[in-house]
Order: sequence, then structure tokens, then C-alpha cells
Amino acid sequence: EFSWQPNVIIGRESLRFLCLGCRAGYSVLEEFSWSNGQLEPLRSKSYAEHLDQQQINLLEILNQELDLEPWSNLEDKIIGLNLTYFSRLIINTDINYELTEEEIANNNAAYSSEINNILSGEISDET
Repeated sequence: EFSWQPNVIIGRESLRFLCLGCRAGYSVLEEFSWSNGQLEPLRSKSYAEHLDQQQINLLEILNQELDLEPWSNLEDKIIGLNLTYFSRLIINTDINYELTEEEIANNNAAYSSEINNILSGEISDET
């Protein structure tokens, strides 16, 4: 059975990480460790209710281009990843990893700009 811990391994490689968030969105993955490991948002086969149409459009593009599908056997995979890889993590407890409100706002603005560029076709294959 999956038991929550503050740091969780949620992907062995980038493609599997992208598959995990392909319906719920990727902010859910960032919040996963802060939400006591709630798996329900990641179980859905449809797009999460908190996503706006622009976010859904971007996920659809990623899903189609990269052939992303949500994970099956979610609990088993997360348990397996953590049993295999968690002991290899080195977590520096002297570093405060939390972002300030200003950093969060700047990141959100940058992401929104990037999403708009992708959806409007302004990003070339060279980026």
C-alpha cells in the first residue's frame, strides 16, 4: 500500500513523468508531495476540472505529439519507483526549496507566455 512521504519519486524518465501528468496537468505533480500524496487527481482518464481550456489544449498537443497515456497501476508504480530509487536521493536539508510569492508569480507569467507562444505556433522546432 502506498504511504505518503514528503519527497516522492514519480518518474524514472521524462516520458513516464509526462505520461503521469497528461490528464491532470503538471502542477498536480508539483503539489503531489504537499497534498499528502493524494493519488485521486492522477487517476482520471479525462482532463482535470481545475484546468482551463488553454491548458487542456496544450496537454492535447503534448499527448498527441508524444503519444502520452495515463499510467495504469498507479500505486504499484509509485511504490516500485520509491523502493528502487528513493534511497539514492541526496536531499540537502540546509536549502529552503520553497519559492517566494514573487518567484511563483514570475514563473506563472513565464509559463503563460510560453503556452501562448506554443498554442499560437510562434515557437519553431529549433527552440
